Amino acid sequence: MLKLCKYELRKNLTPLLFLILGLAAIQIWLQTANALHATNSLDSAMLIMIVYCIACYFAVFIFAISNYYQEISSRTGYLTFMTPVSTVRIILSKMLTVFVIGAILAALITCLGFYDYTIVAGEYDEVQSISDLLNQILKNFGIGKGEIAINIIFTAATYLISFFSTISLMYLCITLACTFLSNSRIRLLIGLLLFVGGYILLRRAQLWLNNRSTVDGRPFYLEDGTIHEMLVHIFPSTLVSLGVMILCIFLTARLLKKKLSL
Repeated sequence: MLKLCKYELRKNLTPLLFLILGLAAIQIWLQTANALHATNSLDSAMLIMIVYCIACYFAVFIFAISNYYQEISSRTGYLTFMTPVSTVRIILSKMLTVFVIGAILAALITCLGFYDYTIVAGEYDEVQSISDLLNQILKNFGIGKGEIAINIIFTAATYLISFFSTISLMYLCITLACTFLSNSRIRLLIGLLLFVGGYILLRRAQLWLNNRSTVDGRPFYLEDGTIHEMLVHIFPSTLVSLGVMILCIFLTARLLKKKLSL
């Protein structure tokens, strides 16, 4: 599976480099504006950086979908699924590739975010005042760095499960469309419609679970709950996402075997 992941990374290195070059270009703009004390240009650079970071998130999602669709629908990509490696491992290698690309971008964005914060805090005293106020609030509530770190890790794990359950659901919908509508020109559109319908059902089921979950035997209200209580509150919906991810991977693998046998 790791060999397949390396192959996927080498094959899709160009989009990753393109996104990294975009981050570098905006960072150079921000650094130049700060060096020249051009406040308006610095504000614009920070806004563009925020928008670009959000765009990177959607770019990773689009990359995962387009890469899978191209392989399952093209003749050259079709050969990948005819290798002696099991279809489950092929799917997992693609998801691992998406994770690696997303992790690289997330690490770069996080490092640049901390560095840019020092620039903004030095330029605007209000930002530093707000940071000091937040630190004082956390200290008054007795929230230590260890608790914050644990909550960040748990939140990141919850996000990853939710993200990859969405990816696996999309894989399943695309595989369904390409298997049973292989000669149709609108198979991608059908796959997207199936995905939208499945995603809405999944989110409604999770919302239903969240509305009925309790913390310490009482209903949870976001406005008066702690971070820990909020994470406990969303735990049932996270389990649903994990179950959906496993089920979609299994069904996609079975459908791929069916498609290869046709």
